[in-house]
Amino acid sequence: MLKVGTELEDLENLFGALANIKRLEALSILLTEGEVNLQSLSDKLEIPLKTASRNLAILRKAGFLVARTEKGRVVYAINTSDKNRNIITLLVLVKDATS
Repeated sequence: MLKVGTELEDLENLFGALANIKRLEALSILLTEGEVNLQSLSDKLEIPLKTASRNLAILRKAGFLVARTEKGRVVYAINTSDKNRNIITLLVLVKDATS
C-alpha cells in the first residue's frame, strides 16, 4: 500500500503533469526528436516561451525530463534513468496516443 504523503504526492505530480495537452505534445516531440531546446519547443508547441518554460518545469518536477544548458540555451530530454521505468512506460503510451 502507498504511504500517505510523499509517495501519493509523487503520483499526484506525475499524473498532474500529464493532465495538459501542451505538456503531452512536448513529451511527444521529445520522444521523437530527442534533445530539444526551450525556444524550439516553444515554437513547435506554438505557445509563448514563458508558458513553455513553466510546462517543462512541471514535467521536470514530475520526473519526465532532464535539462541541461548548452551554449546559453536550456536543452530538454526525456529522463531515461533506471529508476524511471514506470515513467518510460507512460511515455510510450503518450507517444502512441499522439501519433
